[in-house]
Amino acid sequence: MDAIKSVDLDFPNIGLGGGFALWSFRMCASGAANCPIYYATFQHFFGSDGLEGLHKVLTFVSDMREHGRRPIDLGSASSPNVSSDEYSILAMYAAAQMGATETCSECLSELLFNTVSPELVQHAQDVGVFLARHGMNVRVPSPASRQVIPKRPTLSIVGGTDYGDSIPSF
Repeated sequence: MDAIKSVDLDFPNIGLGGGFALWSFRMCASGAANCPIYYATFQHFFGSDGLEGLHKVLTFVSDMREHGRRPIDLGSASSPNVSSDEYSILAMYAAAQMGATETCSECLSELLFNTVSPELVQHAQDVGVFLARHGMNVRVPSPASRQVIPKRPTLSIVGGTDYGDSIPSF
């Protein structure tokens, strides 16, 4: 799959784990989860667990859409630039990987301007733990070393979009 080789997920400052976490979140949020390259990339990195990982990310992003009260600024899927909201997403995944449930919940609450259900926090943790289990550790650079992109038109995930049949079943 030459197309998969062209997907560079080793983002500056956040490494491969953070790059994959961010790329997969962006792809789901943009509605591109049905793209064959998206699924093939999950299979490439996670083998037979690829569908499980894809399902976890889709479920989490869908839940965020349902519970959000403000737009979340996201870059395009392949952009190496990271918005401040995306740094918060990375911090949430990193907290999930460390088992810091309260920190994960706080990150989600700030992102969504809403109180979050334990189920939503669990879905975030499911993604973080899945990534860690496969060696995709998410690191978050210190605020001083972050290269935050300026405000620009971005993707927005907020309010009740349903993926319907795009979430694969097991």
